[in-house]
Amino acid sequence: MQQSKAVDIQLVNLQPESEVAKQMMDAFMEYFLRSVSEKEFKRPEDDPNDKRIGQKDYNYAYKSYKIDRTRLEQKMQRRTETYTLTVRLPITQEFELVENLGSWYDGVRDTKKCVNTINLNDPFFEHRDIYLILDLDAEEMFGKELNFVTVDIRKRRTAEGANDFSKQVTFDKKFFEKEGNRTVITYSKAQDENPDVFEYKVNWSLRGGNIYAQDSSWTKGSWEGVTLYPPVNPTPIRFEADIEDLKALDIKNVTLQLRYYKFGKEVQSNININVSNGVGYIENNIFLDKNTQGYAYRMVFYHKTKGALATDWDARINTGYMYAVIPEELRNNDQLAINAMIEMGKEVLASPNGKEVNTGKVLDRFKDLIKTH
Repeated sequence: MQQSKAVDIQLVNLQPESEVAKQMMDAFMEYFLRSVSEKEFKRPEDDPNDKRIGQKDYNYAYKSYKIDRTRLEQKMQRRTETYTLTVRLPITQEFELVENLGSWYDGVRDTKKCVNTINLNDPFFEHRDIYLILDLDAEEMFGKELNFVTVDIRKRRTAEGANDFSKQVTFDKKFFEKEGNRTVITYSKAQDENPDVFEYKVNWSLRGGNIYAQDSSWTKGSWEGVTLYPPVNPTPIRFEADIEDLKALDIKNVTLQLRYYKFGKEVQSNININVSNGVGYIENNIFLDKNTQGYAYRMVFYHKTKGALATDWDARINTGYMYAVIPEELRNNDQLAINAMIEMGKEVLASPNGKEVNTGKVLDRFKDLIKTH
């Protein structure tokens, strides 16, 4: 557009080839194009060697602009538009300042505002180190369940007129990769009757923009280290089925549906075994709240002619292993029981794994078994 003179940018008192000028022109062109178009972003490219499922990072590079004809026509009707840009540019200049320290001191030695005597044994110069250590279980959760973890540290001082100390640290995937799972916060022990006691609170930013423990209260700490444990445990679930047994009953697929608490909410995960694959074993990870010890579950058998046949919900303390037990009623072709399984199969929710279930709450029936406190 600049080459065809559809847009003519004139810079006064600024060299067009300078880096500042280029940045200003790029910013203007970006602003102009956004007012008449939308960016079309690239889709993530499939990599056959990438074993991650549903976890590929989005490619935020864009391939083109899609012109909005209505916006463009509106601009043409206005004919003339004026944009005002105000820019302040910092200028870096080096100066050398040379003086004799002794002569400086002699000039102000009697001025109390300039010179003071300090006792280096004063508690003010003693420091307290707090080591923040992120539990390694959280490393696996970054990008899957967590965006970042924020820790607020504060030290309230008792002396009159003393300033409180506060500091915030954020652990995210980049921090973890660059700095590891720990960092150090240091504050002065002075101006307080109990210098070793501090307070902290932790907030976990979840995928989807949610914050866990928004109303978390301050916790007192006095140890040199604070370990940040994620509020959920990564839990492997091993699911197994007898392929030949399923084939004999014309069952094409069996699904293990799990309901469990994650970050205080009831969520669902589905683990499938397809008979045509010939593999009767699969292992998936789920993330259970630390104050739970199990989950609710049921089997959904997909019959060749009868469709989805679901069992009733039951609960189990987590053993990490589930087997697809075929109900005897299904083996014996008990039509009354099969009709009941067909009706329950109509209510099967195919929600994304690990996502909150807003309808059909199940866990309330089993709270006494799976919730510990």
